Amino acid sequence: MDKFQKSQTVRLIDMVAIAPFLIYVSTKSNITKLDKNLLLILGILTFTYNANNYFKNKLALFPMLNS
Repeated sequence: MDKFQKSQTVRLIDMVAIAPFLIYVSTKSNITKLDKNLLLILGILTFTYNANNYFKNKLALFPMLNS
């Protein structure tokens, strides 16, 4: 597996496991409101950042998908 493919795999893991877990914990944990809000924001930003980079790299690799 080359470096590009490995980074894309990590981005997918972040989008389908890490970000949803952070959002889930922010709604279910017995923690302060500040911590809940920080986890929620972190989960949303994690998903957004990784999705943006994943699709940007995917379009760079397959330019015919950009139409």
